[in-house]
Amino acid sequence: MGKLFSVDGNKKWLENTENKLHEDLLEYAKFYYSKPYISKFKDQIVTYHEILPDISPNFIYLDGPAPDDVVNTINGITFNQKTIKKENENVFFEKSTRRIVSADVLMYESTSPADFFILVDKRYSNANFLEKTLLFDYIVKKRLHFGGTVTFEKKYQPYP
Repeated sequence: MGKLFSVDGNKKWLENTENKLHEDLLEYAKFYYSKPYISKFKDQIVTYHEILPDISPNFIYLDGPAPDDVVNTINGITFNQKTIKKENENVFFEKSTRRIVSADVLMYESTSPADFFILVDKRYSNANFLEKTLLFDYIVKKRLHFGGTVTFEKKYQPYP
């Protein structure tokens, strides 16, 4: 029987997910609260979670984190909504959230199993980042209708 590992940087959404899982399935699931933080990958801003499950996953469903859950800054840059004011406290600029690029998948890829599969839900910037950054060859399918998803199926690579 498979196991479900759910990582979220927002306690409300983590509890929401846990509460929607039927009680008979809870023994197969583990929930991790792990704060996402801003970081860099090759001079691009990305997010990572502080703690990830120590597993080699076959399947990753990527739909987070939420921009306002990401902590810290890099050179003054954040993922959070922000109001920038002038010295007289008048609003100068209302910054909406920046599109999230989560790099947690990269932590798992180099040791991933042969049947590694990634589903990215409505996070096109993240899917584009992964498509350009992942090391292995993947069959990439983009389904941009009905909200949109992008999938990455690791191509079979026999050992030499």
